[in-house]
Amino acid sequence: MVVGDFVITPAKTSRKVLIGRVTGDYEYDPAFDEGLPRTRDIKWFHPVEWDSIASDLRNAFTVWQTIVKPGKDFSQVIQAAQSANPPSTANPSVVATGPTPSDSGTEDLSERAEESIRQMLRDMDDVVFQKFVGAIFQAAGFTELFNSAGKGRDGGIDIILSKDPLGAGERIIVQVKHTGAPIGQTELQQLIGTLKHNEYGLMVSLSGINSNAQGYWRENRDRLLNPLEASDLIEILQEHYDELRDEQKALLPLKRVFVPVNLDEEG
Repeated sequence: MVVGDFVITPAKTSRKVLIGRVTGDYEYDPAFDEGLPRTRDIKWFHPVEWDSIASDLRNAFTVWQTIVKPGKDFSQVIQAAQSANPPSTANPSVVATGPTPSDSGTEDLSERAEESIRQMLRDMDDVVFQKFVGAIFQAAGFTELFNSAGKGRDGGIDIILSKDPLGAGERIIVQVKHTGAPIGQTELQQLIGTLKHNEYGLMVSLSGINSNAQGYWRENRDRLLNPLEASDLIEILQEHYDELRDEQKALLPLKRVFVPVNLDEEG
């Protein structure tokens, strides 16, 4: 990657594709994020709606594992980002038939499954989604002491969790956001404002948190747990799906699928 290169990455939680251009050289900056200290300055253009991009280009993302040079022509998408005009899927020069799951392999199937689950979570109403989030945590071994779903004003507390069956010891105060926009710093400040002694805050949001909120979270990691976005929630769901009750599974019915793998590649 060098100055002048374009960067294209899907932001799955917001159904947008982010496009920018590298403007700075490599820097090692652990103060930015201890886990992600390798940085470059990037000038970001207007995000492009995921659904406005042709299917063959959308499918190209599902086989990307790291930083790669894509095998597809994204020039029209880049131009759209620079001009803030989304590409039209009605344009025959853009639209093409994407690969089938069997063409793309196991990773493509996993990506497609995750996107389908993500959409099913989006389609839930706010009350059902909050109840379902509580059910996922219970399946993962937590005790749900309180869930305000459908009960009116909650005082900024949606769910209270404990690892102890009787609710003794540390508690986790959960704020659940079903909104389509990333959560900002204000919401995290409000969450901290609800915490008492021996309590930790957890933000669950399908769309994740924005950059300002990420900085605030890093400054308050002694009281705020790592925020969970759609991908994190889906990972927990898939791991503990069998522990859900039948009525909870009916809200989001899933079936395990086994696919052949290459043992040599698996190591």
